[in-house]
Amino acid sequence: MPLSVMFPLDDTVIIILPGQSPAEDTAVQVTVKTTGPASNVGLTSAYHLVQHEISDLILRLVSAYTHTKPPKQIEFVGDEYTVVASRKRWTYGRDKIRLMWGEDVVKPCAYKWSFTFHAANAGE
Repeated sequence: MPLSVMFPLDDTVIIILPGQSPAEDTAVQVTVKTTGPASNVGLTSAYHLVQHEISDLILRLVSAYTHTKPPKQIEFVGDEYTVVASRKRWTYGRDKIRLMWGEDVVKPCAYKWSFTFHAANAGE
């Protein structure tokens, strides 16, 4: 997978996934959050240690389900963390925004994703 993206913790971003042609490019809304407070240093540190691995997981998952209906929830368990991925329809604002990449219109994906990060030993 040629793309490289680092997803920040406790934030929402929109990424554009390339299609076979510019007309098939798709925008996907992705949120990465925790169950604990953003000020938890152990949790933030734990995320940053595995951020590249989790970002790769997120990118692969949302790319795989850009044009097909994904499961409602998926759980990934690593040695030091668990990530719960959930999706729901992207309804609010999806039809109100117009995304462009140069001269080409980018279609918003039908689903938006939320990834909840749980660290094994971060004192959440």
